[in-house]
Amino acid sequence: IGLDGFMLKPFNQSILFDTIMNAWGRGRPEETKKPEARAIGNTALEAIKGARILLVEDNVINQQVVGLLLKDNGLEVTVANNGREAVEELMVSQNRHDLVLMDIQMPVLDGYAATAEIRQQPQFKDLPILAMTAHAMVGEKEKSIANGMNDHLTKPIDPPALIDALAQWIKPREKTAKTRPEISAPSVGDTAPPPAMDTETAEAHLVKLQALLADDDSEAVDCWNQIRPGLRDLIPPSDFVTLDSRIRGFDFGEALEALAQLPGAKSRR
Repeated sequence: IGLDGFMLKPFNQSILFDTIMNAWGRGRPEETKKPEARAIGNTALEAIKGARILLVEDNVINQQVVGLLLKDNGLEVTVANNGREAVEELMVSQNRHDLVLMDIQMPVLDGYAATAEIRQQPQFKDLPILAMTAHAMVGEKEKSIANGMNDHLTKPIDPPALIDALAQWIKPREKTAKTRPEISAPSVGDTAPPPAMDTETAEAHLVKLQALLADDDSEAVDCWNQIRPGLRDLIPPSDFVTLDSRIRGFDFGEALEALAQLPGAKSRR
């Protein structure tokens, strides 16, 4: 019908900016073609399969497209909705992640500020952080590197370029040598968390979440993102981290199993 792009309501400044930048690039079809969530033949990819990627992106559609692309190529994915969640995830999981894909324009805490906080922690000084942005102008890659990132990917993401970048920056020997640490309760950051839900409301939300997970519906991620702050105090910390990681990593089958282990699971059947 002649459209150069679309946005789903409600949208924020970051989504608006990305959509405008993509539309401006409509004269370059090789750059604006939407990536497909499929496996890509790449011999270098074999060496990094199983690597753990932290995808920091506030656009749900981009989360799904890039997340599925990574999973289809044998990589593990955890999603953070903004820079603040990314910092908290890294502080909780410590050396669990092998690489961070960091959007630049995000609410709460943008990619540059999040990277600055991450680099303040000595254990993350060598963690590869790749910028993802609709900025295609000259000098943007240099700006990303100057702000503590290792490389720069332009949106819309080109799948082969993404896989090549991952193969370049992930060190297989370091990846296979790592072991997952004991997981503690999620950090609450500098701001107080929202009040916990009452039990009845929480159960109603969990019933809906369970149905979405069972249907393998991608809306489960959005549902979880909306209710997770209010559930922190109602779910045991280790169970919360497990469930959070499975859902935001699009592992809906394992998320269902984790949900079934929570108190009150029988009443949700």
